[in-house]
Amino acid sequence: MSSATAMDQQPEIQWHMRPCLVDFLVEIHFTFRLRPETLYLTLNIVDSYVSRRIVYTKHYQLVGCAALWIAAKFEDAKERVPTLTDLVQICRETYDESAFIQMEGHVLATIQWTLGHPTAEAWLRFYCCGSFEESAQVQHVARFLMEITLFYRDFIKYTPSAIALASLILARFICSQPRRIYDEPSEVIEIVELLDNRL
Repeated sequence: MSSATAMDQQPEIQWHMRPCLVDFLVEIHFTFRLRPETLYLTLNIVDSYVSRRIVYTKHYQLVGCAALWIAAKFEDAKERVPTLTDLVQICRETYDESAFIQMEGHVLATIQWTLGHPTAEAWLRFYCCGSFEESAQVQHVARFLMEITLFYRDFIKYTPSAIALASLILARFICSQPRRIYDEPSEVIEIVELLDNRL
């Protein structure tokens, strides 16, 4: 079952709640100065978990925080990973420390400890190195576009590599860079059009 289909079958959480959760996670990500990969891995973990388990509204934020905590431990420097006390305070004491520990274990067991996915950020770095090195401006715009894809249902069905390439193509256009000859599968063109409509 795809992540999009699974979300449609959730009894309580709905698509309109996703932007609120993503916004909340982006804020935590920014506060702790976590790596870009951490944010994408966080949402990958959330989507993977939601596609396998029923999640109730009161636990949606807890799942998001547990996913961010897991992703930060996997991707980030130890000193940047939020502590349990940080998580409790961020959630305004809605959950106690034991809830985060329990949810972390539950999420990891549910996704079978599968964490090592190449994220859209990893793909963007790949596309921007070597003979296709991109300017800092193009990379910043591409990252902004990739972040937009985290908020909306329309983008869940696409692979991280396609999202990164589509964001890069559109970023080059926005920054008035000449078009490069990329392999542009139809899904990449679809993502460019979806992003363009969102803008």
